[in-house]
Amino acid sequence: KIAENDYGDLDYAAQIHALREAIEKGVPAAHLYNGLGSLYFRRHHLREARQAFGKALRCRPNHTSAAAGLDILEKMEKTGKLPKD
Repeated sequence: KIAENDYGDLDYAAQIHALREAIEKGVPAAHLYNGLGSLYFRRHHLREARQAFGKALRCRPNHTSAAAGLDILEKMEKTGKLPKD
């Protein structure tokens, strides 16, 4: 479930915390790492996003969303353009 704050905005910090807790409890599923990577990406925490996408691919090498996330990060590094909110 997606957490929202009092203003109806997505609460990225709460979502990141929830995913990290699930992973730490021994649920290292590719979809959790991919979700974590996506949240880090949206917050412009690109190093953490890269690590999370990489872990998703180590869990499931054919995870297309994680592969796409890494591809976007690589293209951004080449062009120097940050994501838009």
